[in-house]
Amino acid sequence: MSTIKAKALLKQGKDFHDKESYEKAIDCFRQALKLNPFNHDALFELSKSLIKLENYEETIESLKKALKLSPGNENIFFELGNTYLLLNDYKNAEEIFRDAAKCHPSSLQILKKLADICFFQQKYDIAKKIYQKIFSFKKNDPDVILCLNKIFIKNQEFDESVKLLNYSLQFFPDNIDILYEFSKTNLLQKKFSQTLSILNKIVNLDSKNHVALHDIGKIYYKAKDFDTAISFFKRALSFNKTNGELFLDIGMCYLKLKDLENAEKMLENTIIIDKNNLKALHELGLIYLNKKNYSLAIEFLEKVKQSETGDFNLLSNLALAYSMTGNNSTAITYYEQILTSYAPPVNSGGEVVPEHRGFLNTNKVWLNLAKLYEKVGDFSQARGCYFNFL
Repeated sequence: MSTIKAKALLKQGKDFHDKESYEKAIDCFRQALKLNPFNHDALFELSKSLIKLENYEETIESLKKALKLSPGNENIFFELGNTYLLLNDYKNAEEIFRDAAKCHPSSLQILKKLADICFFQQKYDIAKKIYQKIFSFKKNDPDVILCLNKIFIKNQEFDESVKLLNYSLQFFPDNIDILYEFSKTNLLQKKFSQTLSILNKIVNLDSKNHVALHDIGKIYYKAKDFDTAISFFKRALSFNKTNGELFLDIGMCYLKLKDLENAEKMLENTIIIDKNNLKALHELGLIYLNKKNYSLAIEFLEKVKQSETGDFNLLSNLALAYSMTGNNSTAITYYEQILTSYAPPVNSGGEVVPEHRGFLNTNKVWLNLAKLYEKVGDFSQARGCYFNFL
């Protein structure tokens, strides 16, 4: 009698679960378990309702009990591993799926989860072996193909990548994800014409594919065909208007074409989208410096310096901007910082040490610093700077 009632409660609980009445479902499953504590089906169904309410701790407890009652049960293994993944507990998830793979060495869903977990944890060699095993069972799974190819690219196994993708395109000639992976493989090998051909095929399949359009623009930029690059960047931008990198790339093209007005507009748009884009901030600072808008140049270049220690050119431009605003003391500070960081070491005779002759030439810095010391009336320091300049 209790067995019949337990089965009825189990069925009723499943019905409540299907209707998304999870609390009522849980109540039915718990009543069924009181009648039969060893019912692994009730424990399994209970876990499915518990997880919907994000009660992960009790979900895991129920699944572990169910697994003890039904050792090697693939579905229980799968749900338990997935629950750990929901908690970002990759260590326990991997352990569960490894145990599951021992019991079910040919289960594609188990192997795929295990491979994905290893891939996410950057255990690429292990992931590669598992993906290759899956591929030997099922050669037309796009997800496996893409993950395996990502590992080939990371390992710079380009011949293997080309072989895999050529094979997969026999099954999926118009799969945009696979085509895009193929374009990346060719691009990394600097096969630009092949890359362009594949990217153009993607655009023919999907005219709004802003990623492919962006990449085509980048190839033309590398080839110094800036006008064509701009046209592709703008096409990409029409489908992805909030991409700051596209505005930046268009701005860089205009800079190469010496069209500072349009470059400024594009770079300003980059900053609107991403106020911390260092490249855009730096280039805008240089544009304002060129336009003799020194206060804005300082504002933007200082933002760059807050995030970077400052290279030779950045510090030089800041020093110049401050000197042009009459802030000589700050300009002196930056010039001295350049000399501290970049001046080549000299020997006892005052000559540059041979192995450091590749250092940046700081003669102009010494000269500018000497002039600034003259302006502030420190003639002793000025003479020293002139001596080093000469």
